[in-house]
Amino acid sequence: MNANIDITEVASLMVQDLAQKQVGEMKIQNSEYQAWLALDGGVTMYGSFSPYASINKFIYMVKSPSNPTIYLRDVAHKVISINKKLGYLQSNLTAQIHDGWENKFISDIISANTWKLKKSLAQHLNDNMSATDIEINISRVGAEVKANVDGKKFVTFGSLCGGEIQCLHYRYRSSLK
Repeated sequence: MNANIDITEVASLMVQDLAQKQVGEMKIQNSEYQAWLALDGGVTMYGSFSPYASINKFIYMVKSPSNPTIYLRDVAHKVISINKKLGYLQSNLTAQIHDGWENKFISDIISANTWKLKKSLAQHLNDNMSATDIEINISRVGAEVKANVDGKKFVTFGSLCGGEIQCLHYRYRSSLK
């Protein structure tokens, strides 16, 4: 048995679950945006609907803590770029503009997080170790994989991180004690 391969195979289920969870949260945000869009109508620029400007208007008018009553595009841009939560929401909604976004997003997040997970595992595991009792625990903000590796307790955590630049990724930390 190769502990690195065995744990990676089980942990890949965790990465897929985290990606699906993220997509589910993004769809909820988009549903709220679409409901608002049906009432408000969004933003028309140069005679046609502007999805990017409409997303900014939605975030500024509905989600901004200042509760503005007038939409000012330049002010909205500044408010969204300063507030990390609003920037994160903007990133989520913008990602959903194009058809086929979900498959591409899931593929990207799984490949990036699998790479980071393997890097984290490689710090503690090698090809000569064997793993038993591998289990996954998934929480609201991430997940962990536990295993018995050559009589020692191995744990790796995947917790959601991000901000305006690093949206939608997980940070992995592992230990072998």
